[in-house]
Amino acid sequence: MNNVCNNNELSYECTYCNFKAPTKTRLKRHLTTQKHATIFEKQHSELESMNQVPQIVEEINQIKDTQLCENMDCERYPPDWDFEEDTEENYEDGQQWVKCNLCDGYFNDDGLGDILFIEEKPNNKTAECQLCGNDNDIVQMKGTGQFICGNACDEED
Repeated sequence: MNNVCNNNELSYECTYCNFKAPTKTRLKRHLTTQKHATIFEKQHSELESMNQVPQIVEEINQIKDTQLCENMDCERYPPDWDFEEDTEENYEDGQQWVKCNLCDGYFNDDGLGDILFIEEKPNNKTAECQLCGNDNDIVQMKGTGQFICGNACDEED
């Protein structure tokens, strides 16, 4: 609501609707109309959506930058993830899905989902077993990052 002075006449203007009124009372009456409410809501929602665009672009860029384990795939978020409440800091430990130490995602801790086959595509890495020193058929544990034999050796082998 602005006061505008034209040709020595004082008028009032609604900046949303470009409505001009000769008196403040007429302007107040305009502000209570459905037309004003509709125009105001439309402009307000357009501004709100424009403010959300940078946030959405940032979220998309974060998704593109996310690195996940492949061949024993991790998921960016567990299936029971609550996007309104859960964060990486408060997601409960001891659940079926566990935060991976090798990537940005979570793995299903079912006995097989926590193993990354490093020698297979697309990883194509080599390493030694940290228990026995073997360098053949090595896997990496997603929870600890430890390299061990895929055929379950122990330190005595």
